[in-house]
Amino acid sequence: MEHEHAWPDDARNAGEARMNQADDGCTPGKDRPRGGSEDAPAPCKDGRGLHTLYLAGGCFWGLQAYLKRLPGVVSTVVGYANGSTENPTYRDVCNWNTGHAEAVSVTYDRDVLPTSVLLDAFFAAIDSTARNRQGNDVGTQYRTGVYYADERDKPCVEAAMAREQARRDRPVATEAEPLDGFYPAEDYHQDYLDKHPNGYCHIDPSAAESFAQRAGLRGRGAKPVV
Repeated sequence: MEHEHAWPDDARNAGEARMNQADDGCTPGKDRPRGGSEDAPAPCKDGRGLHTLYLAGGCFWGLQAYLKRLPGVVSTVVGYANGSTENPTYRDVCNWNTGHAEAVSVTYDRDVLPTSVLLDAFFAAIDSTARNRQGNDVGTQYRTGVYYADERDKPCVEAAMAREQARRDRPVATEAEPLDGFYPAEDYHQDYLDKHPNGYCHIDPSAAESFAQRAGLRGRGAKPVV
């Protein structure tokens, strides 16, 4: 049975789900030519200080609650990313196939939470092999994705995708693309699970604390909204 997001009292049906649809040129025993192969990926060189990525992992309520608990996360905003229309509403995204993904804009301190670790935490929370669905939610708006506004993030994103694929037996369906528009969602969606602790969540937010412990992260995540 597909999950329906809760709408305000006058719009209860808006969360209805929609089914969607080598050879490197080197001679064995000899060194690789200087400069490397043209196909060799660029190394991941993370910066320092505050930075923002846009992560899609199904229903944005649960992903936001999870990300906020990671040490180094400073702020999060839920919204709609990489669609075909400007300023979409939740009703538009659910009913009119605008192409947007439910996503979380996450601003984090790279001195505390490196980009590579943030992305590993993201992949630990989602099913990266599921296409256009997470948990009980089905539809293109529930696809998974990593979207970046800074082209310098691409090598770190690609490296994280490669690590995730190595962990999986099936192809990873998560998108990795430049950001093509992000529109904050309506106020009632922001920090939804802080305001409604018993609300629907396909991700266990407390799993962020277990991940942080395994990764050796120190500190606290973003302050809850009550």
